Amino acid sequence: MVKFRQYTIHFYANVGGRIATYVEIQPVKSVAGIHMINFEITDVLHANAHYHSIRHEINDGHKTGKSLQMLRDFLHNCPAQQLTEEFDVVISYMDMGEQKQKNAIMRFDLNTKKLTVNYN
Repeated sequence: MVKFRQYTIHFYANVGGRIATYVEIQPVKSVAGIHMINFEITDVLHANAHYHSIRHEINDGHKTGKSLQMLRDFLHNCPAQQLTEEFDVVISYMDMGEQKQKNAIMRFDLNTKKLTVNYN
């Protein structure tokens, strides 16, 4: 886990016993549908809980970038009374040469400023 100013960006890990390759989190639209977050493909995700940062870029309909301000805009693009945002995401990867997918939840807590991606 790394802290950038007010945001805590969590990492994802491969808790399985084998290396996963070409790990990709599918793009996600903000709650209001204005912003899109795109995640970079991770070539190799080693087994047994080796953590990697979730690299990303944000598209706001006019420009694409990786700034902290653009991440903030994506995460706060929801109704003022909403305290938690949840997004359904798909994580795809190669395991022993076979394409696999996992359904996951990307969750942002506006109180704690934590962004996490978890799968079953």
